[in-house]
Amino acid sequence: MPSPFNGDTRTAQGWALQLEAYLHLNTAVYDTDEKKVIFLLSRMMKGEAAKWAEGHLKTAIAAGTYGTFATLTTNFKAMFFPKNVAQTAICRISSLRQTGSVAAYASLFRTILADTGITEEVTRIMFFRNGLKREITHTILTFENIPNTLDNWLDKALDVEVRRMLINPPTYSKAKDPYAMDIDRMEMEEDSEGEKRTRKTYLTPQERERRRKNGLCFKCGKKGLAKDCPNHPTMTAAKKVVKEDDDYAEFLEWKAFKTRQARKGKAKKEESEEEEDF
Repeated sequence: MPSPFNGDTRTAQGWALQLEAYLHLNTAVYDTDEKKVIFLLSRMMKGEAAKWAEGHLKTAIAAGTYGTFATLTTNFKAMFFPKNVAQTAICRISSLRQTGSVAAYASLFRTILADTGITEEVTRIMFFRNGLKREITHTILTFENIPNTLDNWLDKALDVEVRRMLINPPTYSKAKDPYAMDIDRMEMEEDSEGEKRTRKTYLTPQERERRRKNGLCFKCGKKGLAKDCPNHPTMTAAKKVVKEDDDYAEFLEWKAFKTRQARKGKAKKEESEEEEDF
């Protein structure tokens, strides 16, 4: 059953063909003009088509007859079929070019050709040949027996396409590892003080995107570090300052301990001297 028609002139011809095919397959049901007319109008339920169908129904009810199916289809074509169909089709087929496979090009070519009204085989071949990819056309023109019908041109074009694919099969680039990274630049090295430090890393765009999506640090690759990454330059400097502060604090504690020890020693010495005086 054809889908409801909305009045689009670009699809009117195709819809009319579907309608005729459906009625032909169901002649036992739609065996009178009245049934055919009512069915056609019932499938026009959207947009401008609905308004047009409503007008015909009102006229038919007022007149007491639905008229003939032939008259209705004639009025339908006059209303919804595009004007200058042949000229429009000729313009389309003149600019049609093969961009994909020969089969896809030929299918669209034949669809448009049907609306042009062109019957001369030479003209049909000319339009078909002009739209083919240049390398395919040139190859066919080198044949000893050049095709002289549209069907033969299509067959030869398909053969040439297959041969070209066998000679020059399509190549596919090897898929890259989405998590690839420059491992050679992630080595550890010792600085002048013997401390281990991470050499500056150079990440591939894929690795940077992976780390960004997963919330991983761009420096060390660990999750949840970001600004606090121990390999970040500012963090390295901060750790050095903290280390120096810790060393100084230990020195102060040692000095205080020595001072306390000295005071205790001095106090004991003074007590000993006092005992000797007595």
